[in-house]
Amino acid sequence: MWKNNAGLCRTVLMSAAVVAAVPVMGEAAVIPISGNTADAAPRSNNSVIDATNATFFVGHGSDNNVGSPVFVFQLPALPAGEGVTSAVFDGRYSADDSEDLRVDLYALAVRSSATVLASDFGEGETPAGPVGQTKIADDFVTGSTSQGRLTTNASQSLVLGGFLAANYSAGEYLFVRLTPVNPDRDGTNDRYRFNTANDPDLGDQPILTLTTAEAVVPEPTSFALAAAGAGLLMVRRRR
Repeated sequence: MWKNNAGLCRTVLMSAAVVAAVPVMGEAAVIPISGNTADAAPRSNNSVIDATNATFFVGHGSDNNVGSPVFVFQLPALPAGEGVTSAVFDGRYSADDSEDLRVDLYALAVRSSATVLASDFGEGETPAGPVGQTKIADDFVTGSTSQGRLTTNASQSLVLGGFLAANYSAGEYLFVRLTPVNPDRDGTNDRYRFNTANDPDLGDQPILTLTTAEAVVPEPTSFALAAAGAGLLMVRRRR
């Protein structure tokens, strides 16, 4: 004899309804954002090199201070109903004065002011910085990295996109930091240089490229209903 298990039937129907309501992402939009001229370089001596320089160094300088440049991007309004799915950071590495310096990339914060703070400075494997800062890339630059434009890869861009999705506020500013991990403090230069948004050559300035998509809740389909029916059959059991 066959017997319906009503409790299990209800569970399967509810599960099918939940699955049918899970959002999927619609058609993507790509939004390039130029760097903001407020970018600056916090240093280990609690100072900030102002935002007028065409390049900043990351690492140790001959003045015995360490620099960790911060790039600033103003976040635009997104298309209605869309959210950020990934974000590509693209900066130009223009000079090499180190053989083995490692540099990690961090997303620091989204703030209402474009001002880079002395407290945005970070150095080492577990750097200081704003609460909630997130590592985007290990070894974004190393001694074997060729000079030129450097971009986050696909997985790194998803991490940066996730940071933005959690913190996005149109009109506010994203702060991205180059973080020296192992600078030599021997009184000589151990550093790399990156171009800033103040470089007169647009082709050398940093860029942030957002990919956004609309969250779409699919309508129940005959496939979903068939799946629910199949689930009902599975929960029937022989008594």
